[in-house]
Amino acid sequence: MLVNRDEFLQSLESASPGVATKDVIEQSTCFVFSDGFVTTFDDEICVRVPSKLPKDWSAAVPAKPLLEQLRRWKEDEIDVESAAGGLEVKGKGSRKAFFVAEKDITLPVEHVERPDWSKASKVEQEFGEAIKAVSTCAKDRDENMNLCSISIHPDYVQACDNDQLARWKVKTGVSSFVLARKEALKHLPSLDPTEFAETPGWLHWRNPAGVEFSVRKTIPPEDFPDYGPFLNKEGEPVVLPKGLAEAADKAAVFTSEDKDNDLVRVDLKPGRLRIRGQGPSGRYEECPKVNYNGRELSFMVSPRLLAELVNRHHEALVSEKKLLIDCGRFRSAICLEVVNGKGGGE
Repeated sequence: MLVNRDEFLQSLESASPGVATKDVIEQSTCFVFSDGFVTTFDDEICVRVPSKLPKDWSAAVPAKPLLEQLRRWKEDEIDVESAAGGLEVKGKGSRKAFFVAEKDITLPVEHVERPDWSKASKVEQEFGEAIKAVSTCAKDRDENMNLCSISIHPDYVQACDNDQLARWKVKTGVSSFVLARKEALKHLPSLDPTEFAETPGWLHWRNPAGVEFSVRKTIPPEDFPDYGPFLNKEGEPVVLPKGLAEAADKAAVFTSEDKDNDLVRVDLKPGRLRIRGQGPSGRYEECPKVNYNGRELSFMVSPRLLAELVNRHHEALVSEKKLLIDCGRFRSAICLEVVNGKGGGE
């Protein structure tokens, strides 16, 4: 069967967020072709995409080699055929590749509840941007699920790692407050979903190309913290330098080497701000002038979050315990510590 290589590859790329790095469950490292769709499932994320292949063709093909081969080919069209024991792809001339495949589908996608898309709600245009913005305040991994998750409330999305907190007011479509891991949601914004549906154990989004993205949800514990009071507007005004976002980006060259501690230090005192990022390979430091007349303070913050905030809004409020930036529907608070002496973080 002749198919457009770019379109076929795009289908596989769209499905790849659900591919596991190792076999956590049977065929979780494969693209599973069935009923005209390609499906991936790693027990937490399930992605279902129109495959461009016939509905009667079914097989589980190892994802990594298939993706890496097709990314290297240049043909506009390729010939994709079922072959004994696998899948064969032919290009120009004598070029062809054979991929071992399993005809029996064992990927347990029946564990993922299918939504009724006829009852789906519309996804607000800025939802993906909201997920991306607040995710900078969640840890990549932690034993405490609360700290590495994004909170999805009917009226907002939120994340907090106990030092940084961000909330974006947006209608999400969920019936009640739930959690979903940051790492599970990180690919969602790039899909530009327009529809949302909910089932008892899963959250589902779909985009105009027919890509269905499903994530396992978690019900928050009864003692889940109420972060609302931390977002109250209070404190002394400070105007952050316009170049702070660029400085944070430079500092991130070093801090990003340590994924579990990707933070820059900011020291604030009257008339002066210092930002410093340090990692195994070195450090970066910059001391721009700042319009501030309050006490000397210091805080650690994600450089991505700092750049996001400064690019949105230069004015902030500083109190004894936090720095707050209010961008309207997007609000973020960063925990502070009072520094004795010169407060330079020496």
